[in-house]
Amino acid sequence: MPSNIVSPPPKSQYEIERDERIARNEAFMKSIGIDPHGGGYVKKNTKKSPPKPRMPRKKVPESERRRSSRLQGVTLAPERLTYESDDDAPWRKRSRASGGSRSRKVARVELLSEEQREALADFNMDDFEAYVRRRP
Repeated sequence: MPSNIVSPPPKSQYEIERDERIARNEAFMKSIGIDPHGGGYVKKNTKKSPPKPRMPRKKVPESERRRSSRLQGVTLAPERLTYESDDDAPWRKRSRASGGSRSRKVARVELLSEEQREALADFNMDDFEAYVRRRP
């Protein structure tokens, strides 16, 4: 009677060396505290020190505490930009974030003449947007 059970073929030299290499790597990983089967670090049986108590905060008198102007009911009108005066030109002020020692090129802004202001009255922004969108 023939047998239906087939025995596996013998391992090649490469497979034998591969199995040895895997066993060596697993032993090394265990020696440095890593689970060789992907579980991360192996937990050691060391107790954790208890957390240190927090230092109490310094008491600040109520009169010196910072408060939100929104919560105090103060509402400020939104800042409106005007093109009439050149007093507070933000593009001419240096930013502290830039380091202060570097020189920055400042765009020179020319105020509009009366003729240019009158021409702006006839300007239609919708037509301009439609023109820009048509261009490839």
